[in-house]
Amino acid sequence: MAALTAAVEIQFDGNHPPTIIQMKSSGTLTFFRGSLLHGIAGTGTILKAPAATDHYAGIAWEGKATVANDLIFLAITGRFFFVGGGATMTDANWNKCFAMLAATLTDNPADFGVSVAGTAGAIGTLDQVVTTTASGWLNTDRRITAENL
Repeated sequence: MAALTAAVEIQFDGNHPPTIIQMKSSGTLTFFRGSLLHGIAGTGTILKAPAATDHYAGIAWEGKATVANDLIFLAITGRFFFVGGGATMTDANWNKCFAMLAATLTDNPADFGVSVAGTAGAIGTLDQVVTTTASGWLNTDRRITAENL
């Protein structure tokens, strides 16, 4: 897939409300609601297209065009429903940890998959598949499982 060019459908579970914070943009970027954001180690800033060494920071809570050091709201914890969550969103991967895959490294939730070596930071665990390879609930409160140890 490619980097987002528009907001994606994302909902949060009222039983697991999100924790919202602000972080600084790393440069002139356009963020879309629902995009997966990553932090640059040691800088305290976020970006859209991570390197394998960057860590998962949160989910963009707002759409916003930024320049360096502008603040953007993002959800750092919660349980989220993603539509277009990618081919690995299957019952076989229930309760596994998901991350941005090294082969794609974008802000697009359709690009995440089961965490393996080379992924850019754990995003959360798959709690429920609603439509196989298309939609489901990801719990960002839980980012490690026994399989990932």
